[in-house]
Amino acid sequence: MSDVFELDGDNFHILKKKINVNDGILSIDIRCDGNEIDELPESSKWSFLCYPLRFYFHNYPIPELPATISIDNDVMNNYNISLFADEHLDLYGQLTVEEDKIILDAFVKGLFDRDAKLLIKCSRLDISPKFNPTNLL
Repeated sequence: MSDVFELDGDNFHILKKKINVNDGILSIDIRCDGNEIDELPESSKWSFLCYPLRFYFHNYPIPELPATISIDNDVMNNYNISLFADEHLDLYGQLTVEEDKIILDAFVKGLFDRDAKLLIKCSRLDISPKFNPTNLL
């Protein structure tokens, strides 16, 4: 599977990604290429960006894999999760975490004065051998 970071119908190149589950705790940090932003024409709807796009979701407990997480107000209020697009933006949708990949199918609240579609698909290269769901019992 090739990695995808698609926001509001536009594709962005993923420069760095860290996706892991250690001892039943999920952490994700995905950063797009800043050079890509610098090369956009002034007429681009993304020309307002000064920093690369970034999605992060830290310290979420996952009892087992595969896992499906509904990202709603409760998750947004209780965990460190956001899309950074020159400001931290809330989102809602669904995150699927499997042994070898993650898929985020969501909407970003208030981007361009509306909710914008966000799709991220990434392979997981750093599967931790420490993960053992029985440790959570």
